[in-house]
Amino acid sequence: MSTRETVLQAFRTWVKAFGDPGGPLTDLQVKAPNFDGPRPALPYMTVFLSLHGGVLHHDEAIHTVVGSDPFVRFQGERFGTAQLHVYGDAGEAWLEDLTYSLKNEEQQRIIGALGLTVLAPLAPARALPQMRNANLERHFVQEFPYTYRAVSATIATMPLEEAVVTGDLYTTDPASDTVAISVSIDLT
Repeated sequence: MSTRETVLQAFRTWVKAFGDPGGPLTDLQVKAPNFDGPRPALPYMTVFLSLHGGVLHHDEAIHTVVGSDPFVRFQGERFGTAQLHVYGDAGEAWLEDLTYSLKNEEQQRIIGALGLTVLAPLAPARALPQMRNANLERHFVQEFPYTYRAVSATIATMPLEEAVVTGDLYTTDPASDTVAISVSIDLT
């Protein structure tokens, strides 16, 4: 699973747990974007990661040696923004409840256990009513910024005594938030 999918599932878990003080929301009420199937009954919410994988600070390289083989891995803070779209009359109340849940220490521990730090919303919920069958349907949107820690896979590197080589030791896959390294070493 990519980090985007992991973060999306963590957000959905948080929203289902704390979006309604009357009890947890269901999978039918909290959908991933572009869900398949018929439109759910109102009210329901979709969670969309509008910004994901931004580098918050410089990554740090962790160098290790296993036996005589050198290895390196990279870790750093990433950030993003989740848009929550809520359809139906309960929408504004659900978004308010999620905002208030961020102030609760116990709920912050639960969010942290999911691997996220969810921050206060960037702005209040916006009302964006939509026409449905000649009626206005209530629709609210709010953005919640988040951070998480990304750690790359361990990468085998070349011993320096053999390093008369130029080239890429590791390439990047943007979907998994890895770090690209291009190394040029000439010891001659």
